[in-house]
Amino acid sequence: MLGPIRIALFFGFLALAAWTAFAQPTLTRVLGTLYIGDGTKPTGELTVLWRPFTNVAGYAVGGGSKQFPVTNGAVDVSLVSNTGSTPTATCYEITIRLKDTGVTLNEIWVIPASGPVTPAQVRDSAKTPPCPSVK
Repeated sequence: MLGPIRIALFFGFLALAAWTAFAQPTLTRVLGTLYIGDGTKPTGELTVLWRPFTNVAGYAVGGGSKQFPVTNGAVDVSLVSNTGSTPTATCYEITIRLKDTGVTLNEIWVIPASGPVTPAQVRDSAKTPPCPSVK
């Protein structure tokens, strides 16, 4: 017969294993409003493309893409931080297609560990799309 301490330890380890299996990386929210040259708020679609990386907390993030609506200029996107990730120079490629004007904008975003942040705060003007490829 198992003692109460052994039973408690067993269920404690079981709970820890279950929590670890479902742990997910923290997301940082990018929230803000886009404007075009005449001061109006555009409508369109924002596409985020990323290559596989491992974030600073050790989570492996598979490559992929996702689309988000832009309505009346509003941007609301949650992404895994890529600051300090490996491989180095990991970034998100952003394509914004504006329905109102037919203009397509391309940007590079680097996401910090906490937020919320604005699109201007994550825009990396030193880099131009595409992100450096993974070798």
